[in-house]
Amino acid sequence: FYATRQYHTGDPMNRIDWHHVAKTGEFVTIQYRHERAVRSVVVVDCRPCTRVSYEAGSPTGAAMAAYAGERLFHSLESAGAVTNLTAVGFDGELEHLTDADGLPWLHPGADREHSPSTLFRGIHEIASHRGSADEEGPVRQRQAKEHDTGQTDDWTAAALADGGGNRERSEWTEKLLARLPAETQVILCSPVLDDWPEEVASELTDRECIVISPDVTAGSSYGQRIRGINRRRRLRRLQDYGAETANWRIDQSIEGTLKRALPELFTDR
Repeated sequence: FYATRQYHTGDPMNRIDWHHVAKTGEFVTIQYRHERAVRSVVVVDCRPCTRVSYEAGSPTGAAMAAYAGERLFHSLESAGAVTNLTAVGFDGELEHLTDADGLPWLHPGADREHSPSTLFRGIHEIASHRGSADEEGPVRQRQAKEHDTGQTDDWTAAALADGGGNRERSEWTEKLLARLPAETQVILCSPVLDDWPEEVASELTDRECIVISPDVTAGSSYGQRIRGINRRRRLRRLQDYGAETANWRIDQSIEGTLKRALPELFTDR
């Protein structure tokens, strides 16, 4: 049973709510909805470009994406959703947990060797490795270097180079699309520091796609400000493709962000 509506001429007699007719004299038709098990795939973006943080000592975007993915995965499983887990961006790392295509792919009911906790430990270990935008130390040191020498930091160089543009579908997108089951809800956890999440969303317009995005562009350097503008532009384009987006700011809890993105899953108990 789903709902009732006003009777329309030609509705089947066995769909009329006769109890309602006897009680009120009003003819209404019963509507049914076919229920199916919800199937979700949680995708954690661990590509090297996501392994940066806004200042030394803070978690990287990949690490924050992994944390959000872990929280989501366990909540979906607790809610009874059939849930797969994967991560993109490994280049020989976690070889014991990845398949031939380089993607780890956790199925419901996996054995202990390939359990969610084992995979998330590996993801967190790789995600915590710093990328190029962090190699020079704290933001303040990079800003001082810019001021004293006129050089640009790695954030600035990356920000000026990531303006987007038409590209061929990436290898990671090809691998992910080849793995996704039909009629699957896709939840991508990514800091959205380049165009790859947008590329994925453009291929998933026929299914529900949600992007949980930790913001690691909160620093005050010139490069971070540019990259923050580019990131906000990408989040808007993701919405244009039909994806729902949830911006996870560093001063917010992940619980509040996930509750806004998936209110039916993260209800108050």
